[in-house]
Amino acid sequence: MSQVTYNSEKHDLKKVKLQNDSGSTITVRGGHLVVYNANFGTAADSDEKRSVRVEVNASGNSEHFAGVIDTRYDGKLIEDGRFLQMEVAVPVARGQLVEIWTDQNCTLGATVLTLRPTSFVAGGIEDGVPIAVAQQTVDRSSTAGTVLARLQWPLQPLTTSGFVSTRSRAVTALPTAAIWDNIPVTAMLTNPFLGSALVTDFTHGSSFPDNRFVDATYAATALGKTILEGIYGGVTAIGELKLFTSEDNGAAEAQWTCPIDIDTAGTKWAFEARFKVSNITTAKMSAFVGLALAQNLGGDFIADAGAVPTTGTSYVGYFTDDAATAALDLDYLLSGQTHVEHNAAIKTMVADTYFTVGMYYDGTDIQTYTDGVTDADPILGTGDMDDGNFPTGTFLVPTIALKGGHGDDAILTLDWFQVGQLA
Repeated sequence: MSQVTYNSEKHDLKKVKLQNDSGSTITVRGGHLVVYNANFGTAADSDEKRSVRVEVNASGNSEHFAGVIDTRYDGKLIEDGRFLQMEVAVPVARGQLVEIWTDQNCTLGATVLTLRPTSFVAGGIEDGVPIAVAQQTVDRSSTAGTVLARLQWPLQPLTTSGFVSTRSRAVTALPTAAIWDNIPVTAMLTNPFLGSALVTDFTHGSSFPDNRFVDATYAATALGKTILEGIYGGVTAIGELKLFTSEDNGAAEAQWTCPIDIDTAGTKWAFEARFKVSNITTAKMSAFVGLALAQNLGGDFIADAGAVPTTGTSYVGYFTDDAATAALDLDYLLSGQTHVEHNAAIKTMVADTYFTVGMYYDGTDIQTYTDGVTDADPILGTGDMDDGNFPTGTFLVPTIALKGGHGDDAILTLDWFQVGQLA
């Protein structure tokens, strides 16, 4: 192991031999990820050459991460069947700044780079095992190239979407990387001075809402009393929280204490949730999922008859009113001002079908996402957030609410949500 001083940064380097068995000549690129060739030699032999023989990460040996090719070897050729002796920067506990080859849109201090199962190009947070954090803001999503990054092992927990359990979920059912690559929520959970964050998939008891309300009404039956509203956990393996009502204007509401500073000159923040509703028939129910002013919940966050959330509160989020229950709108309001339906029918819901919605404030505008795809109509810092109706200057918290529009059962099921703001 050698240490090389470069711009006052001492790199921990290791001499290795990069073997080329690809069938053709390869060009070495500084910043490529390499892994130990754990299959080198005869399996039955105790062969220490496996500690120095490496290969580009393309053969399923990603669990044997060796390091990053030093930039001094960029452009060198290795013929098929030959090897090149070189040095690689190895991951160390204290971390070290190196150039890493990636195809990600990187933000300094926020983008987590990962070792993909079969690629020498570092991926995003959902692609593999975290190995580094970008220390440069540069977009490599169109053309792969290098980014300065802190290579560290074990990486301090900056994973974002990976924090949500993948049990029974496809990748499309997980948080949107384009949002959470910029907001390292799990790092905030381990170090609260990095910012505010709350992440849950309802598989932990502590994720139950700390501010909640249900109408305490019952229906008399031959067997006793039937509860007409409630908040309770789901029964599936992925974890769920359910809000339930079966009474006209019956309400179930919940909030979590994680204040987000909604300020046009504030720091970056994000919110995303995955949920579904059981009934999309017009006039049967209305629901809200988003950020709202913390308050003493009393069953009137959404007005009776399924109208928009009451003018006495502030919010920005997703709302469906019972006049058009299947259409989910993106709305906002500053308390006492005029409610704004910013993006009508941003999502057409299907009964009992999960989907995701999210918001990301990048310091200028609020970009919104539906099912992981960028929406065409962001909430602009100039023209929307300064219109006098947006809740600028408020502190909002994660909020969900359900209002019954008829005597039919109505259920809002939340699979997961996460929210975070950099300090």
